[in-house]
Formats: sequence, structure tokens, C-alpha cells
Amino acid sequence: MAVDPFEVGRLALADFGVAVQVTPAGGGEPYVIAALLATRPEDIHLGQSQGHLGGHVFRCLPEAAALLNEGDLLAVDGHEYAVFEIFSFPGQLTEIRALVR
Repeated sequence: MAVDPFEVGRLALADFGVAVQVTPAGGGEPYVIAALLATRPEDIHLGQSQGHLGGHVFRCLPEAAALLNEGDLLAVDGHEYAVFEIFSFPGQLTEIRALVR
């Protein structure tokens, strides 16, 4: 039996998702979305220099991510993050990369 990865993501979001308050950068009323939050290091290479950059990644439903823009603020558990990249993957949760403010 094939497992639908999008359904797995939806189940994970339902079980482990957190409420994230979104404040639009362009103004407007804040609103709440459900998202999974993870912190992961990313390898960076700048010429001869190499290292790791800590990244905060939110994953949410594509319809929730469609409302987000770079620069929007995400708040969860007293921490605030600024959206800097949004990655949409067909048939999966959308990945939002953010920096701590």
C-alpha cells in the first residue's frame, strides 16, 4: 500500500503543529496558522570559508503559506521570526525559512 506523503504531513501537523501568529509585513491584521517548527543547521560555503548556519524552518499547509510573504513576522512561544524564503513542494507541506528577530 502506497503512503501519500502529503497525508503524512497533514497528520503530523494535526498531532504536533503549533499555533503561529503571523503579522503581515505590509500591514494588516495578524492571524494564526498551524505549523511544524524545526531548527536545523545548513551548510554554507563562501569561497574558501565553510560553516553551518542555524535555520528555523516552519512547515504548513500550502493554502496557509499562500498568504505569507518574505518579511512577514511569525511569533510562537514568545519568540519572533522573520520570513526570508518560502519553498513550495508539490504534494507536500510548504517550507518557510525564517530568522530569529
